[in-house]
Amino acid sequence: MNQGLVLLASLVLCVLSGCATTAEPTYRYTLSEPVPGLVRHRVFEGDDLVLTLRDDSIVLLTVASVDAEAIHGKDGKTVPIADVRELRSLEEHVARDAALGIAVYSVLIPLSIVMLPVALPIMLFYDFEKVGQWPDDRLCRAVAHPEFYGYSAEGAIEEGDKTPPLQEVREEMAKRELQCDAQARVEPSCASTNETGPGFQECIARMLPMEEAGLVGFYQWSDDALCRLHQNPERFEVLESQPPEQRESVAERVRTALENRDLVCPGEEVPEPPSPTN
Repeated sequence: MNQGLVLLASLVLCVLSGCATTAEPTYRYTLSEPVPGLVRHRVFEGDDLVLTLRDDSIVLLTVASVDAEAIHGKDGKTVPIADVRELRSLEEHVARDAALGIAVYSVLIPLSIVMLPVALPIMLFYDFEKVGQWPDDRLCRAVAHPEFYGYSAEGAIEEGDKTPPLQEVREEMAKRELQCDAQARVEPSCASTNETGPGFQECIARMLPMEEAGLVGFYQWSDDALCRLHQNPERFEVLESQPPEQRESVAERVRTALENRDLVCPGEEVPEPPSPTN
């Protein structure tokens, strides 16, 4: 009986770790014609890479670090990003990660049950609106475009009982020593949605004007600002230079933000609830 259980557990772990599949290597992702910004946000220390260079040679390395020009391996090898035609990240350590996951869940599940009576009151009374809990990008955007976050252009609070003074936001930004570079805020999202260098660069070219104009992060905007954009998009000049699909994407994200708040803008009718079915 015990031997049967051990065999069953071994088979389950084998399936989870991928040992029941073919011996062909598998890859987490492939980047074609990579550029520095794409590599910087997709490649991390410890990743095992297969690099196809422009001269058709192959380089294998485990990443030690990535900078603006090159990928550095733990064996001391350095490969300029400009020399890479294709970058593939090997799916490694699956068995180890599966075993670790099983061990972690076996501890976390009973621990979470024990800790729930303690954690729940903390979650209920924890104030996530405090400036100290704001993510970096929200601090940067609120300071750069206060009129979208419940402030006047001069920084006076115009909307929201919990809106903190803008000076407090500035002080928190200074405390964290944030540089608030617009391109640095755009790069992670473009890197996560593109696997080619040209696609990444096209995303940057499209999104950077939006970031610089403040037309991002709609879930953080004040109610009044959301309604202004929803009802009068023509007032936001940067949208005029965007392709139709980008303008529709912005409109859709604004509608989603409004729906998530159950917000009805001034002058619009409150939708009637659906009729009960017979």
